[in-house]
Amino acid sequence: MKVQINKRWLNEIEMMFFDTPGTTSLLYPQHRVEIVECIQSQLVLKIPQPLVIQLFMDKLISADTSFVSEIEISKMVKGKYYLEKILFTESWAEAPAYVYFKPV
Repeated sequence: MKVQINKRWLNEIEMMFFDTPGTTSLLYPQHRVEIVECIQSQLVLKIPQPLVIQLFMDKLISADTSFVSEIEISKMVKGKYYLEKILFTESWAEAPAYVYFKPV
């Protein structure tokens, strides 16, 4: 599934200097981002943890509750959301983060 936040496809976001020494950039394929829950009151995405950090660095998401992100998922789900919380898991590179959004 293709996910777009503020008009940027997540599988096209280039992360600089992540992962192993000698790697200059990293892209995650679209199958690494999944919908965990999509109901009227909440959207939960499972995203690789380094990609979540890059989303903050690129200012596509923010902990500021007044910051609104426009999210589109494979042309099916489209709306404006604010970030509610992020649950990081123990393993940095391998495990995903769970990103919770609330609709505006």
